[in-house]
This record gives sequence, structure tokens and C-alpha cells, in this order.
Amino acid sequence: MHQVIYLYQQKRDRYYVEKEGQNLHEHRDFRALLQEELQARCQRNPGYSLRSFARNLGVDPSSLSKILNGKRGVTQRTLKNLGPRLGLSPKDINRFITTRRNRKPLPTGDFSDIAHETFQAISHWYHFAILELTALDNFKGDAKWIARNLGITPSEVNIAVKRMVRLGLLEISEDNKWIDRSGALTTTGNGFTNAAFRNLQTQILKMGITAMEEVPMNLRDQSSITMAIDSSFLPKAKSMIRRFRRELLALMQSSDQKDAVFHLNVSLYPLTPLNGWKPGTRETCNEELN
Repeated sequence: MHQVIYLYQQKRDRYYVEKEGQNLHEHRDFRALLQEELQARCQRNPGYSLRSFARNLGVDPSSLSKILNGKRGVTQRTLKNLGPRLGLSPKDINRFITTRRNRKPLPTGDFSDIAHETFQAISHWYHFAILELTALDNFKGDAKWIARNLGITPSEVNIAVKRMVRLGLLEISEDNKWIDRSGALTTTGNGFTNAAFRNLQTQILKMGITAMEEVPMNLRDQSSITMAIDSSFLPKAKSMIRRFRRELLALMQSSDQKDAVFHLNVSLYPLTPLNGWKPGTRETCNEELN
């Protein structure tokens, strides 16, 4: 079996992000909250599973699976039974109940849910890794195989796959052929993508530290350089980095044979004060999202 390796290039620990004092979970359904809570627990404990989650919530694993996969609706009774076990206050539970009662189908889709799903896809590294896995010669469209190769749980795989299929990023045919339909993803400059990509990079940088400790030298390249520069060349430098990434991508994918998934990270940032920025300062979440 070929090993999937990462040559490494940000995520919020809980299931909401605040923008201008407003919780985003007010704009999505209870099912999404359940999916994210399961993901968070799986990430904290690799041995955690859907069965463990069901036991903690006091429900049957089969019933919980159907709720998570959209095969069973979320009733008011479900909200009242599971809400307290997730740490939701009566006010939060009533908000979900009200949202559920007032929700009307939209002819072009629920844009709030789609925006949230897109945010989650962008901000969890393994969504992109699963898409790249589909190009491997020995790929198997099986949650356990994918989980074993990426070092995540089958529950995380199942949730991610369902999300990507819903968003049109991944297609699975009747004969279980997996097709990457993501194309060339890029940021749009809005608050969701800025926050999501920061979360994504945080995860990947942490993975880079792990790679430095665990991956043999012959399977990775990690280096850095500190330099005094003329900052007026910064736009040209960023352009060169973009060109380098594209050229390296073209080279590494030029063969029809694919036997591993790698990740490339390139970081260029100031260590000394520049244009009003100085060490020890950072953007607040509101500044980032505005």
C-alpha cells in the first residue's frame, strides 16, 4: 500500500464563529452543528467514533447516522433531547426550534447553509486531501481506507465526503467512481474565505511541525531563510512565489502515475515594523471578517 505523505505549506475549535457580535450558528440548522461537534471530538480523540457520539448523546447509532446524513429530519423532540447534551442553553434550543419552524424552501438553494458548508470545507485540511487522494493509482472509495491513509477517523471522512458531494466538489458515480469536480479553488476576498484560509493554514503549519519530527528527511524538504530586503520588491516577490507554485504543480502532476499526496507551504512575512504594522500586533476577528 502506498503511503500518503505531506510536505507541509488555519480551524476553529468549536462550532461557531462570531462576526460583528452575531453567532453564525443562528443561520444554519441543527444537523450542521451535530456534524461539526462530531468532527471536533474526533480531532481531539482519534479513537472517537459515531458510536461514541451516539452513546454520549443517549441515542441509537443508526438513528444518529441517519440524522447526520440527512436521511432523517431533526424534530422538535430531537432538539430538546440532544441540545442539553451538547451544552446548548434553553435559549439556544428555542432559537433552533424557531429557525426550523420558520424555514421556507428556497428555489435556488439555502444560501446560508451553502456558505457555511463552504466555510467548513475550506477550513478543514482533509477535504482537499480527500480530493487529491482520488487521483492516486491505488485509490479506494472506502471511508476506512481513506481514514487510514490520512490519519483521520471514518466519521470525519463520511461527513467531509457528504459535504463535498453536496457542494459539487466531488462526484461519486453509481459504480463508486470518485471524480474531483473542484477545479481551481481560490479566495474571493470575503470574510468567510479570509477566516477559513487562516484556519486552514494554522492546521497545516501544525502538521508541518509534526512532519519535521516524524517524516524521514528523504521524504520531505523544510528550510527557511531570514533576509534584509527592499520592501518595494514585495509585490514582485509574491508574484514569483505564485509562479513557482504553479510551475512546481505542473511538474509534479505531469506524470500519469500518482502514488502519494504531498503538501507545499511557502511563507513570506516581515519580522520588523513595516507600513504601520509592528511585531506583537494582530488582526482581531472582526477586523479580519470586515
